[in-house]
Amino acid sequence: MLSVGRRRPVSQAGNLAMKAKVIILNSSFQLARAQTGNDLAFSFKIPHDSSISLADELEVGLEKLGVEQDASNLSTGKRLRLRIEPFNVHDLKLPHARLHPPALARRRGAPHHRAGGAEVHAPP
Repeated sequence: MLSVGRRRPVSQAGNLAMKAKVIILNSSFQLARAQTGNDLAFSFKIPHDSSISLADELEVGLEKLGVEQDASNLSTGKRLRLRIEPFNVHDLKLPHARLHPPALARRRGAPHHRAGGAEVHAPP
């Protein structure tokens, strides 16, 4: 299981990195999907010059979307360039997650909170 809140700077621009585990890999279409410890999921095109395997742990920045960014495959120790589009990031704790990208605070690693401030937990 991934731990929430394990972040560190990944670029000189100060973007924070989040750990995410590759949960779906479609080599036919060169697409992958990964999930963070705070229940964000994102899809991305697998770069031609890198290899990604199912269950690899990645370190990516989700603050800036729609631009190429440096990422790390922590399982292999290799760096890669990814482009994560805004509508390819989904908050799995929201029923309407596909209508808009998650809030910046969530993409920085914050847990999901209800309006009253109580943390939302997934049903058992």
